[in-house]
Amino acid sequence: MDEFTLFPREKIKHASATPLLYFYREPATEKAPLVVFIPGAGHRARIAYGVSTSRPEDFLDYWLEQQGYGFLAISAPSHPLFDPALFRDLTIERWSDAIAETITDVAGTSNPPEIILCVWSLASAFAGHIASCLKGRGIDVSALIPLAASAPLPRPGGVQGLTERTTEIGLWNVADSLVNGVRRGEIWEKEIAEIEAELGRLVISPDAYAREILTATPIGLVPGGFERNSGTPDQKLPSIPLAAPIVPTDAKDYRHALSDQQGWSYMNCLLVIREYSAAIANGMHVSDEAWAAISHLTAKLPSHLCARVQGGHFLFVGERGAKETALAIVALRQKSKAFKSELGAILAALSK
Repeated sequence: MDEFTLFPREKIKHASATPLLYFYREPATEKAPLVVFIPGAGHRARIAYGVSTSRPEDFLDYWLEQQGYGFLAISAPSHPLFDPALFRDLTIERWSDAIAETITDVAGTSNPPEIILCVWSLASAFAGHIASCLKGRGIDVSALIPLAASAPLPRPGGVQGLTERTTEIGLWNVADSLVNGVRRGEIWEKEIAEIEAELGRLVISPDAYAREILTATPIGLVPGGFERNSGTPDQKLPSIPLAAPIVPTDAKDYRHALSDQQGWSYMNCLLVIREYSAAIANGMHVSDEAWAAISHLTAKLPSHLCARVQGGHFLFVGERGAKETALAIVALRQKSKAFKSELGAILAALSK
């Protein structure tokens, strides 16, 4: 099977002058949510729904289907599927708009399903832009689920130990780049092999992984460029929805294991502060009881809106990890809705 062979439910689309590949399975009912999965660097979204030789139960899509959830997975343009001239200069803004257009075309705007935005790894950098673009199209993101994904905050010191490489046609060769002197693709392959050892069977063959999932990534999708040392935050931070991260536990993915929960908790605190500040600016009186309620609600953010799944960067791959991640998404969706409802009730009860 070559890279131009489409899998079941896959389609090619041009959105916002950007070619892309997407996979869509509709929700089981009108009231069931739609999970939108955006992959990280170097990967097609097939990492979340499988390849030609894989078993469905080893991937996230299968377990979300068991919950009745719909699934839309969108892959960034890649070569040789598309002409690099069409996407070599792709930016975060344009890619986010293409994602939002695809979601809108699939979900519709008259009665769209509840949208759960699931961003893996680098894709968290697009979350605010995607939410903003969707808002402009009349669709709100119900919940943001970062998967082993950092909050898009400034990194004045950059990220140490990275040696990034590019392809001959000017794309980011993510798999062949080095992390502390080790080829990144080798690190990924080793983690998948560990997942397979746990299950006692093959999940993704090395050949299928290389041909059907791995890809080069436009450099413009890297926040701050290869140095990753932007000293200013993402300008779309105010658009980022309430986040409920799923965090890995493996020491090999230490950046995410140690910082994702805290980073997204801080982002959520900023959201609460924006809502609270707006109420104060409108002349609302905050009683001691209301202040205590808001303080208590905010204090429980780090542990309440977060889940941990055993594993590393590929925590959602393999039967156990895929199932646990799907169940975590279901639970975090409910917790996110409850948190927003409680915050809304507190603010609505304020008086002038």
